Amino acid sequence: MIDGFGMNSLIIGKIVAAHVEEQAQRLSDEDDQDVLAQSPLLAYISPGRYTTIDQSAAFPFHVGFKR
Repeated sequence: MIDGFGMNSLIIGKIVAAHVEEQAQRLSDEDDQDVLAQSPLLAYISPGRYTTIDQSAAFPFHVGFKR
């Protein structure tokens, strides 16, 4: 941990393993909104609050936008 950012700290680490519940996996054939409805994400809101993310919205690309 590196302090010196006011009331914040920088946490540095290396991920050595990861796990995801099968029902929370993001699959290309499943709509993201359906995944969030089944397995909401947990988010930290400073100071000391948590909330769930259970909805998503598409980014509003302008007419004619192409990748």
